[in-house]
Amino acid sequence: MSDFATDWCPTPPAEMTTEWRQNVAQFGDGYEQRELDGINALNRRWRVEYATRPQDVIQAMDAYLVAIGARAFPFREPATGQIFQVFCDGWTVEWNLVRFYSGGGRLVFGSLSADFRKANGVGA
Repeated sequence: MSDFATDWCPTPPAEMTTEWRQNVAQFGDGYEQRELDGINALNRRWRVEYATRPQDVIQAMDAYLVAIGARAFPFREPATGQIFQVFCDGWTVEWNLVRFYSGGGRLVFGSLSADFRKANGVGA
């Protein structure tokens, strides 16, 4: 079975969001106290799209995400090439282009978009 880390590169741009998970105590005078929540407090998410791919590729990607279930899988971050273990809780497939050929043949293209969330504490 192929995987996202080696076979599929998202269509640019791939948006990455980074934020600290923290505990914040706010006091009445406007003062607040902050501390990081846990040892893996840096959260990362990627909004990716695999646009205008042939039907068999989109179907293979969809089947991969279904088969992987709730487990983490490798994802190669497009800007750095670094591999992260990520979760994908949901994705969207859109069939967006059909080309017809003489003799009744047709070629269908689709796009798959998803949010990948870094799986903190999961080894590569």
